[in-house]
Amino acid sequence: MVNCSPEASGALCPHEKTPPQRIAVIYNPVGGSANMVTLTELIDRLRQSRAVVDLHPTGPERSSATNLAKKALDTGADLLIAFGGDGTAAQVGAAVAGSRVRLGVYQGGTSNVFANAFYPPMSGLQFADMVLHGRAQPVDIICYKYMLEDSAELQEGIVLCGLCIGPYAEAISMAPRVFKRLFGPATYAWRVALASLDLVQHRYKFVTPERTWSSIANIGVILNVTHSALLGLSRGCCASDGLLDLVTYRMDNIWQIFKTLFWLIVSRPHRSPHYSRCRTSEVTISSSRPFALNIDGETGGPTRSIALTVVPGALNLIAS
Repeated sequence: MVNCSPEASGALCPHEKTPPQRIAVIYNPVGGSANMVTLTELIDRLRQSRAVVDLHPTGPERSSATNLAKKALDTGADLLIAFGGDGTAAQVGAAVAGSRVRLGVYQGGTSNVFANAFYPPMSGLQFADMVLHGRAQPVDIICYKYMLEDSAELQEGIVLCGLCIGPYAEAISMAPRVFKRLFGPATYAWRVALASLDLVQHRYKFVTPERTWSSIANIGVILNVTHSALLGLSRGCCASDGLLDLVTYRMDNIWQIFKTLFWLIVSRPHRSPHYSRCRTSEVTISSSRPFALNIDGETGGPTRSIALTVVPGALNLIAS
C-alpha cells in the first residue's frame, strides 16, 4: 500500500534528468484503446536506447498492475510506463508513489482522463522519445480509505483522476467492456444520461479541515485532474496544487437536468443554483445510506463513509 503521509513526496528536482537504465511497461491488453501496433512501436523505440526493457501484460486480478509494478521495482526498474486506461495508471501509480522512480502514462484506455490532462495524442514513437528524454514533474495523488458495507473490509488506494459517488458511479464503472471498445467515451455519456433520469439523491455530510456541512446531491465528484472536454466542471483544477476539488450537483426534475447540462457544456456550471465546489487538502464524505463509488473508472463500494487525503508531489510524472 502506498505511503499516504505528507512526507511521501519523492519528487525529483525539476532540473534533474538522468537516462533510464531499466524500463518496465505495464500493459493492459484489454484496454479501451489497446493497440498492439502502437505498443510494438513503443517497445522497439525504447529498446534502441541502452536501457533494459521489460513488458508485463496485466491479468484479470483486481490489483494485477500494482503487483507487476512492485515486481518491476524489485528488479531495479527506474522508469515505469503504464500503457492502459486510468485504472491501470492508478494501480501503477500506487506502486511508485512516494519514490523517486519516474512514471509515464500512455493513452491505452477508454477515456484516458489522466494521460490526456498532461499529453496530447502521441504515437508510440513520440511517446517513447518523450519518456526517454523528458523531465519529471511532481504530481499529487489522493489517497482513500473506506469500509465495505457488506463485509466491513478496509479498502485503501489512490486516486489519480477522480472519484464519483452515487448512482453515476455505477453507471460509469459497470459499462460493458465490449461497448467501451466499440464506442469509447460515448458509452459513458450514454449511461450517465440514463442514470440522470432516475433522479436518485443522497444526503451527504462533508467534513474538511476548514468546515463541515450537509448537502443533498445527485452527483458528487472529487477531482485531481479533469478531462479537457469538462474543464468547466471545476475551472482551474490542478494536480500539482496540493488540493482536491469537490463538486456536487442537485437536480430535482428533468428540466433541471437539461439546465445543468447546458451550463456545463458552455463551461458555466456555477450558473446552476445547485452547483457547489470547494477545494481542500482532505475530506470525509458520509451518508446514512450506502453509496456506490467509481474510482478512476473502477467500481468500488458500497460504503457509508470514505476519507480522502491529498499527498502533494507523490509521483514523478514525465510530462514533457
